[in-house]
Amino acid sequence: GIWHITEGTSYPVLQWQWTLNSPTDEEKVTADKAALEIGFAAGDSASSVTQNLTLATTGSVYNSAITWVSSNTAVISNSGEVTRPSFSCGDAVVTLTATISSNGVSEPKAFTLTVLKQPQQPCRASPSQNRQINWCIPWANPWTLQAWK
Repeated sequence: GIWHITEGTSYPVLQWQWTLNSPTDEEKVTADKAALEIGFAAGDSASSVTQNLTLATTGSVYNSAITWVSSNTAVISNSGEVTRPSFSCGDAVVTLTATISSNGVSEPKAFTLTVLKQPQQPCRASPSQNRQINWCIPWANPWTLQAWK
C-alpha cells in the first residue's frame, strides 16, 4: 500500500491506499497444487489402498482444473476406481499424476500408491469341477482362463 498526504480543510489528511492484486495463473496453480490431496476411504492410506479413491477435479484454493492419469488403469482408473490385484499377482504400486491447470499454465503432481492384493481364497475345487487359472499381466486386467476336465 501507499500513504498519501492530502490537504484537508484545516489540516493535512493522511490516507492509506490499499491495492489488492489478483494472483497470477502461476500463483493459482502453485496454491492449488500445494493443497491437493487424494481422498482415501476409511482405513485406507497411500501405502494401503483397498477401496475407490476420491480425486478432485478442481483446486480447493483457486478452482484450477485438475485432470488425473494412472500409470496402471487396470488397478486404478483415471477416475479413481480401484480393482485389487488377485492374491497370486501380489500388491500393485501405481502412480497417479494430477495435472493442475489455469489459463494455459499447468504443473504436475504425482502420488505413489500401493493397492493391496485380494485376500487368499481357499481352494474348493474337486477334480471333477471346473478349475480356474489366473494369469498376471502387469499392464492389463487379470485374465482368467477356464480349464474343463
